[in-house]
Amino acid sequence: MLPYILPTNDLLRPVLLHHDLHAENIFIDDADPSKVFSIIDWQALYASPLFLQARFPSVFDSDDPYPWGAVQPKRPENFDTRQVEETLDRIRLKKFYELATRKFNPLLVKVMDAMRRDDDPTTFIFYIVGQSSINGPIPLQELLVQIHEKWYYLSTQRGLSIPCPISSSREDIDRTRRQANTWADAYNEFDSLRTQLLGYDGWVSHEEYEEAKRRWEDSRTTLESLRQKLEQLLRYV
Repeated sequence: MLPYILPTNDLLRPVLLHHDLHAENIFIDDADPSKVFSIIDWQALYASPLFLQARFPSVFDSDDPYPWGAVQPKRPENFDTRQVEETLDRIRLKKFYELATRKFNPLLVKVMDAMRRDDDPTTFIFYIVGQSSINGPIPLQELLVQIHEKWYYLSTQRGLSIPCPISSSREDIDRTRRQANTWADAYNEFDSLRTQLLGYDGWVSHEEYEEAKRRWEDSRTTLESLRQKLEQLLRYV
């Protein structure tokens, strides 16, 4: 399948991109805060195709619902709470980075545009493959089913007239769908609870350690139950 789903050549060129650009890794010039003085934590970098590395730097990224493209983030109707105000600030910062990148580094945004098409499941396959060592094979199986079901549309968009390189019986598709739905429910609950306990980055400050430890102990039974549910699902894949 790979020869039929790779993006265009300009998006395949190898690049080095820093994968962990958060505030602690970026040093600003004291004399001129608009200039970056230094960036640290380069030891995990590797060269790989641009389309595999294009993403928002973590200093600008967030899990908030985000309007991609030349769309101004809208102020929510219930803009009377500090939490909503902070959410809007994060989205605006992310939007500023996207629009600035469109002007100063258009190739990066071009590949991000190409790799976030909701109507084309092949654009997600490389990310899903990369996450399989963490999340297991079920999301990848579901994605392959989607590619199989949409292959006529996908191949037509690419000017191809070949049958889908993968095939599945109706029974296999139904079983995969059931597993994927059960897995998604359990994983989303597990991930939401884990984020509540440890935050988005998976760590807590010294000042918050005791409180985080208490929350962990209170939720230990629920987390263990969800972990066992996910492991049981993987045994039947």
